[in-house]
Amino acid sequence: MKTGKQKAYRLAVLLLSAVLLAAMFPAAAFADEEPEHDGQYYHFSSLDTLKRILEVESEEEVWATEVKDLEYTLREDLTIPTGKKVFFGSGLVTVEPGVTVTVEKDAALFFYAMDLYGTVVNRGDFVQCEPHEGEDYLLRIDGKVLNSDWFCYVHAEGLENVENLEAGRAYTDHYQSHGPKPEPEPEPEPSPAPKPSENAKHTARNALRRLLRELEWRVRRFYMRNQETVRTVAPVLIVALLGALSAAGGIRKKNRNADAGTVRRRGSSPAQTASAFTGRSDLTDDQKKRIRHLDEWLQSGLIDRAEYKVLRERYERQQR
Repeated sequence: MKTGKQKAYRLAVLLLSAVLLAAMFPAAAFADEEPEHDGQYYHFSSLDTLKRILEVESEEEVWATEVKDLEYTLREDLTIPTGKKVFFGSGLVTVEPGVTVTVEKDAALFFYAMDLYGTVVNRGDFVQCEPHEGEDYLLRIDGKVLNSDWFCYVHAEGLENVENLEAGRAYTDHYQSHGPKPEPEPEPEPSPAPKPSENAKHTARNALRRLLRELEWRVRRFYMRNQETVRTVAPVLIVALLGALSAAGGIRKKNRNADAGTVRRRGSSPAQTASAFTGRSDLTDDQKKRIRHLDEWLQSGLIDRAEYKVLRERYERQQR
């Protein structure tokens, strides 16, 4: 009987503990908890967190960045809605057969390595990032890519499974465009060829667009992975930069003062130059005027002291 009471007591304690834990940490609280972010920039390390980020309502673009270079396997459909940018790390992303990944208009999916056995429906940006030097990642397309906008790849296999629809274009790492190729027709009617300059501008715009987006992604990813370090080091760097700018300004000011002193040493002060002929009754007004001009030229550095001496002697000898 005593043993039965002890068991009942223990069971009651366990039930009470469970009730307290449920009250303090309800499951709904975990489900509703907002993913970690800094403004509009979120980061994830699981597909569940990524899906919650994609459901965030925001008037600004939302950037979801994977920061641990983990591998991910998509076993169910995934849609990246308009205004959302998803950046996977260097870990392999696998899209299983029967799974559809949809990238809506003005949305983006960036990655390094992918095994695509399912389908990607791209209406925005579908981009394989260029690897760091010495690295190589593969986009293996055993499924299908239905591309209606911008598809960029670096190292891909199975490009025959890419279908460019409407305005869809595919770009290699050399920014070469590959659009849909029409079937050849017998004796086709001549049509004006596009101007080379327009093609060059189109290619350059897309190259710049890709470069800026990837650069922004790298900066954001670095920040998300090193937030604490950046926040600690940033004030020190700012102070050091301000100190360097202040020191550079002081050096420039010192150099200007030194240059001004050199000019003053090369010339003479107005009082000194005037005293050279003050009180001399043998000089005419015209001679004094010319000598004053020489004094000004010497002071401003237009002539040196040797030239000044020669010209002054010449002026003093005149009209005697």
